[in-house]
Amino acid sequence: WRPLYRNGGSVILQGVMDELGKSLGSGTWSRPAATVATSRLYPEGFGNDEIDGPVALDWGGAKWTPPAAGLPVLGLPFDPLAPEANAELALSEGGVEDSATDVLGLPLIIDNRQRAKVPVGVTNEGRTTLKIDPKTGLVSLQTLLNDENPSSPGKFLTRKLIYQILLVPGLSDGRLGGGCFLLPQLPDPDADPPTTLKTSPIRSGKATLSEPPVSVGN
Repeated sequence: WRPLYRNGGSVILQGVMDELGKSLGSGTWSRPAATVATSRLYPEGFGNDEIDGPVALDWGGAKWTPPAAGLPVLGLPFDPLAPEANAELALSEGGVEDSATDVLGLPLIIDNRQRAKVPVGVTNEGRTTLKIDPKTGLVSLQTLLNDENPSSPGKFLTRKLIYQILLVPGLSDGRLGGGCFLLPQLPDPDADPPTTLKTSPIRSGKATLSEPPVSVGN
């Protein structure tokens, strides 16, 4: 159990860990309604419904082992003579699906020096950059979303996402690691009162690094 917010709310987790350091379990998450009227981050709270209760969580983890010299993290396949995408970054929820900038799936080549780049011929619309710390498995990222300002048609706004992903060995479904981000929503001239980029709601979304999808031949 851990308190998360000044006015209540918590994450409660339970699980098991084996002798190799692999762990899994479940839990719950709740956030109370904000006590400040100007709060932008889920002012209504969540996980407090008397019927549905707290948000259900599933979690998993494993001991991190830094890669040997000359090898990519997590043993990703990499051929320096013919490099191909060995990972894919995807952002979801939080409002990114409504952005004109496509960040739903970005192929990446992670080389044997833990550098990441986009394959030739692939457009990096969000100008995403990332830095991998092989000692900890922490990935630091930045993505830019460029959209027309609903309050000023013809003018554009850039929203900068700065976020992190934690790489975890042995995850299921081809996942390599995950994280989250916070995204201010676009201004809404029809809201009461109208919102700007400095007053709009802030929502959270998921950042996932996975193995690239398998290509199926004809």
